[in-house]
Amino acid sequence: MTRWIVAGCLLLAVAFNASAQPRIPADGTDILRGLLKYHEFEPIQRPGDGDPRATLVVIVGSPPPQRRVYDEVADRILPSGGALLVISDDDFPLSGFYDPLRVQAFNRNNRITPLQVECNRPANCFRGDRDAPFGVPPAGVVDPRLPDLTGFRRVATDRPRAAQMANFNPIFGVELLTFPPGSRFAGGPGAPNASHALGLLSDRNVPGTAMAFANRAVFANELMVAADENGRADNFAYAYTITKFLADQLANRGQRKCLFIEDGEVRTDFDAVGFAAVPRPEMPKNVPPVLPPLPILLDILLDKGNDVAAKLEEKDFPNAIQGKDPNNSFQSGWLYVVAIIASVVLLRYLLARGWSTRHTPEQTPRLRINPDHDGGMIPERRRALLEAGNLYEPLRDHLRFVFAQWGANPGDPPRFPGITTDRPGRPRQRLHADLYKLWEIAFRPERTTVTPADLEELEDMIADLAQAHEAGVWRFAAGGAA
Repeated sequence: MTRWIVAGCLLLAVAFNASAQPRIPADGTDILRGLLKYHEFEPIQRPGDGDPRATLVVIVGSPPPQRRVYDEVADRILPSGGALLVISDDDFPLSGFYDPLRVQAFNRNNRITPLQVECNRPANCFRGDRDAPFGVPPAGVVDPRLPDLTGFRRVATDRPRAAQMANFNPIFGVELLTFPPGSRFAGGPGAPNASHALGLLSDRNVPGTAMAFANRAVFANELMVAADENGRADNFAYAYTITKFLADQLANRGQRKCLFIEDGEVRTDFDAVGFAAVPRPEMPKNVPPVLPPLPILLDILLDKGNDVAAKLEEKDFPNAIQGKDPNNSFQSGWLYVVAIIASVVLLRYLLARGWSTRHTPEQTPRLRINPDHDGGMIPERRRALLEAGNLYEPLRDHLRFVFAQWGANPGDPPRFPGITTDRPGRPRQRLHADLYKLWEIAFRPERTTVTPADLEELEDMIADLAQAHEAGVWRFAAGGAA
């Protein structure tokens, strides 16, 4: 996971040239379709081609789909537990996807409105453009079904509309994205209120899972890879999280199917930009068994060392030796003591440096460009980053995504939270030091230099911390500060 996100940040830091690369237009959805394929969605031509329980219908742009698509979604797909994703900038009715005769929560006021939203605070807009206010997560817990979305603070838009929630028994009753402070309706008075949002999720009391976003640019190729002077937007990471959530809703129901309708046409080309799970190279025979995560192994060694030291102190070992050794021959062997300590330090160094060569059965997802398609994305920015020898920018963006997955809320200004461990006696200093080092790269305002050699070492650190976090060794303290 770690290596894929870093590689994705590097390979996705590109510039689009619509005239030179007509197969992958800037406002297209090739990356979104590639993410769906990565999550094992198979494209279909008609809404009834797959098991409705494992079917996702994606509608991008306009016009609204044909009546038969509405009927299939309302009568079979959503009632069976399937999923729907609507992404449009136009006046778009949403409630028709639910049969009013079967769902009491029916309310025709759920829709994407023609109301455009702008923001008069440049700091809250992508590239300072008032027509591009950032999509921000709503305050508080969004929904227990969803992963933590509070880490996405720079979801870029382009002339977004407002999705409207009904005030009574809404179908789409959960906010996914909302508008930043300073937002208002373009060309007229008033501002979006609690009934307007940028992204909506269906209520838990209605069948199936449905999402609606009032700006197609959020999932367009251009903003998936776009950056301004403050860094890259969060659109790619956000799109990955949303598509993974939809895939998880359809898990264990057989082959996932996806009917993808863009501007009224069915799209089945999910290969222009894709993500492939690339296994690690095969190891030679007689490879040592898989070792536990480095933080756990080092904690075991430190715990054993502490136990030995405690027993020596309990038995007053130094004074006992002194009483039996009046000639101080024990003290004359201090070089042996220094050699033992140096050996321990060297062992820790070798473990840390050599951990990347350990054998593990995990697979590493990696972005790929289909060689069968002419052109592709132009890796100019990636080439410039590599030539400059400073990978700070993609690493910073990746670390912000990782900290969000670990449950950290940096706040404004960002403050490093405290950590807790799974047992009181576990040493915390090293975990704290490693996390603080990564936190400084992710959130401090000053830029720093991250060479390719630094990146390799930091990747190992991130992977080890991630494994320890998954194993429950440590977590961020709720509301704590270091």
